Amino acid sequence: MWGDSTRLYVSGMTENFGATMGDLFLIAVDPEVGSFLWSELWGGLGTSNGRSVWGDGTRLYTGGSTTSFGAGSTDFALVAWDVHFSVSHPSDFSYTAGTSGHNITWVVSCATSQIGSYVLYRDGLAFASRAWTTDQEIIVLVDNLALGVHLFTLVASDGYSGQVMDSIDVAVISPPPEPVTDETTPDNGIPGFPVTVLLMVAGFSTLILAKRARWVSHR
Repeated sequence: MWGDSTRLYVSGMTENFGATMGDLFLIAVDPEVGSFLWSELWGGLGTSNGRSVWGDGTRLYTGGSTTSFGAGSTDFALVAWDVHFSVSHPSDFSYTAGTSGHNITWVVSCATSQIGSYVLYRDGLAFASRAWTTDQEIIVLVDNLALGVHLFTLVASDGYSGQVMDSIDVAVISPPPEPVTDETTPDNGIPGFPVTVLLMVAGFSTLILAKRARWVSHR
């Protein structure tokens, strides 16, 4: 581990997210809050492991071992990293099942390569592979997922053994329960007719009878 005035850097080995038998990784962390910023991978068909990291203000350097390159079975590896190859880190989010229009937006930036390739992973399984162009948005639709939390990861390659990756969680939650409506029969003995209507009808009938009786008496 090594740090400068703004970031902490950690190096090691991983077998996930685009690695073969095991690749050397470099991770940048925000020291103020401990949040993940970006990561890069380096390696080949064998294994590579990072054991130290430091920087000189323009580049980062990792020292370790590799069986992918060199003259023997295991060789010392010194890797210089161009810190201008990076991927954005969108925030984790959640949405309600049955709704639509949800997506993840990543942006890959690289000063040495204008175009490269990337692989998308959902819950550890690759499901798409496409090309990226520097500083252009990569939009991934995430509608119609099953209930629960899903891990989405993008691994981008620059075409020169350099890789960056980022992961976020997408949570799908159950919709709220439907409101319960009171469909009980009004207490008037006749379903579907409220008491006020019956009173109006009764009053109208009384009025007709009164007028009719008055007309008969005049005869």
